[in-house]
Amino acid sequence: MAFIFGQIGLLAHDIVHKQAWKNVIMDMIVGNLLLGISYSWWNDKHNKKHHRYTNRPGLDKDIEAPLLAFTKDQASEKKGFENYIIRYQIYYLFFIFMLLPFYMNFESIHFLISKKVKHRFLEIVLLITHFILFSLLLLTSCMSISQIFIFLVISKGIFGVYIGSIFIVNHTGMPILNKGDKIDYFLSQIITARNIKSHPLTDFIMGGLNAQIEHHLFPQMPRPNLKQARNIVKNLCENYNIPYHETGFLESFKESLTYLNSVSSLPVSK
Repeated sequence: MAFIFGQIGLLAHDIVHKQAWKNVIMDMIVGNLLLGISYSWWNDKHNKKHHRYTNRPGLDKDIEAPLLAFTKDQASEKKGFENYIIRYQIYYLFFIFMLLPFYMNFESIHFLISKKVKHRFLEIVLLITHFILFSLLLLTSCMSISQIFIFLVISKGIFGVYIGSIFIVNHTGMPILNKGDKIDYFLSQIITARNIKSHPLTDFIMGGLNAQIEHHLFPQMPRPNLKQARNIVKNLCENYNIPYHETGFLESFKESLTYLNSVSSLPVSK
């Protein structure tokens, strides 16, 4: 079930980028009803902020998280318990991933309640329907309450590790851009993203997001076309001496974790 939810999540990601259709109601049915994640929240966090301000501290919310540091400045600014534990972030990173589904559910509800949302009522109804149907599915199964709880924790946890592992290798360890950096959009999207070499299995597991550079350049481009776009963009970058970073699947994790370890290896402040 965790893998199925992961694939639905990747499909929802494509849909919110308008790769399948341009119908907000259908977007909400996939996001709110099937996943329990608000379309409006994800669109605001991912499309409007992450894609527009990739790897820019204070603007890209994907590089801001409790108990994690994506830059040395973030690590040095941690206080109290966070300041002590941050040096061990690569060891508890995947535990944080396990909490991602619960975090996204919570943030979805909080966003719909606290922000001005165009289709607030419909989104809330779809979210409530999702949780009711999911609860009924579990309660009418042959599992006991304790088994349901264990199943929920494990399935949600694996789902979180799955999507978290995809997201963490896309930009972690790539150049961080400051607010005042004057760099054109095209170049900023290329140098802040990491591609992972194409393979039928990798393409499927990562939902095409292993062509992260091309996805950021052309977010509305359907997944099947990214492979062809990759060749064009790569050749263009070679011709104009533009950095184009592509690596293997396992190497991408090594690079990301090495970077996270380097920025968090700071002495405990007084």
